[in-house]
Amino acid sequence: MTKNIFIIVIRISIAFFLFAMANQKHGIVDFYNGNPKNIADFMTAMQSTGLYWNMIAISQVTIGALLMSQRFSLLGAIMLVPMLFNVFFITVSLNFGTTIYLNATLLILNFILLAYDYKKLLPIIGYQNEVSIFKKPTYKFDILILFGIALIILDEVLSLFLHHNLHLKFAGILIFIIAHFYFYKKKSYID
Repeated sequence: MTKNIFIIVIRISIAFFLFAMANQKHGIVDFYNGNPKNIADFMTAMQSTGLYWNMIAISQVTIGALLMSQRFSLLGAIMLVPMLFNVFFITVSLNFGTTIYLNATLLILNFILLAYDYKKLLPIIGYQNEVSIFKKPTYKFDILILFGIALIILDEVLSLFLHHNLHLKFAGILIFIIAHFYFYKKKSYID
């Protein structure tokens, strides 16, 4: 029980971190204010790409939503590996200072998530196990979680392209919280 709560806290913490990083991609940011020139040059160049910068934000929000969903958290953790490695090597190569340690910590936490779900990853490498991934399918839970994920991603897309924040992320997160409290009592969703 304590182990499950620890894993859920890691998933939600990483998700909120990803949401915060995606939120920083809204509008024009002056990276030269307090940052070394090489970092400011790189971040300004990334921001000037426009669509690529927005797609990074959408990817961060999507992965964060998958991690928060619990049902699709393994998919989110798998998708997070290349993103975190990319960010980690950029921070190392440009010498971002203490950000390197933050990214290393996120990588370690993500590997803890993957290690927790290692039995679900075994069929990918050809190991045939008889472990059932699902406890008891609940379609109401799936619909609520998919609706929450859709709200979070829709909010990010609308706020990036229409420059208007509808705050649907909060509604999506609220749906996650309600669904988890309701279905956790019934113990009817995936670990």
